[in-house]
Amino acid sequence: MAQLNFDASLVPPAQQQVDPSVPFEAVPSDKYTAEITHSELKPTKAGDGSYLEIEYTIIEGEYKGRKVFQWPWHQVQSSKFKVQSAE
Repeated sequence: MAQLNFDASLVPPAQQQVDPSVPFEAVPSDKYTAEITHSELKPTKAGDGSYLEIEYTIIEGEYKGRKVFQWPWHQVQSSKFKVQSAE
C-alpha cells in the first residue's frame, strides 16, 4: 500500500470558500467577462490527434470566480502519409 506524506494544514486556504450545503448549479448561458486560467493540449482517446482543453475563470459579476471549461476547442488530426525517397 502506498504511503502519502501530506499535511493539509500546510495548504493555504482557497481565496473563495465554497459552502458545501449550497447546491452547485451550472453557470447560465450568457456572455461573461473571463480570463483563460489554464489550457492543456491533450491526446485524443483514439491516439490519432490532439485537442486543446481550456479553463476560463469569470472575473466580473454575479458569477465572479466560477470556472467554465471548454473542450475540445480545436482538434488536430495526425497526418498519415507515406514518404518516398527521390533516389
